[in-house]
Amino acid sequence: MQALLDNPPNPNIPEKFIDRFFDKVQVDPVTGCWHFDAARFRNGYAHFHNPVTTAYAHRFSFLAFNGPLQKGLSVQHRCPAGSNKACVNPAHLFQDTAKKNSQDAVVEGLYSATPRRKQVKATTEEIADIRKRFNDGESLYSIAKKWNRSVPYVSSVASMKLHTGKPRKPRAPLSGISAVEKPAKKKSGKVWDTLATHLAKEAA
Repeated sequence: MQALLDNPPNPNIPEKFIDRFFDKVQVDPVTGCWHFDAARFRNGYAHFHNPVTTAYAHRFSFLAFNGPLQKGLSVQHRCPAGSNKACVNPAHLFQDTAKKNSQDAVVEGLYSATPRRKQVKATTEEIADIRKRFNDGESLYSIAKKWNRSVPYVSSVASMKLHTGKPRKPRAPLSGISAVEKPAKKKSGKVWDTLATHLAKEAA
């Protein structure tokens, strides 16, 4: 696997973490992407616990094989088939500003530059396809683009937070009792007592 690298690994990173990193890499022969076969964050990025940077696998890959991480810049993707958030191929990674990353996402159709439209409930077929693609390792961004959905919506469907098939629980009244059962408030206080005394004297 290391024969595919243009540069040797960063000597400051313990070899055991380099070996563990490569144990999770699967190379796509068509795109050249290195799919990282591990848990993923909700935003589609692959997770890799390590002692030298954050738990994002693509950031570890950049630091290990491309060079130091520059302050104020984020590690971004330029995969041949579009941004693949699960890819850790150092040749597909570069550093740029967060603003440029957002602009590229709009160009690729991952985010919309126009106001959000109201989400239409997904069909049973769409829900099944989203979950299958996510479980097979496809990124949330790619799935969202395929179905013309927002990434947060696809994430909620894939993580079983939406469309679980379970009936919703009825909402309980905020006060714990209905408006009919709620007793009327009794007027009390010094002002009302004084007024009552005054009216009693007037009546006498």
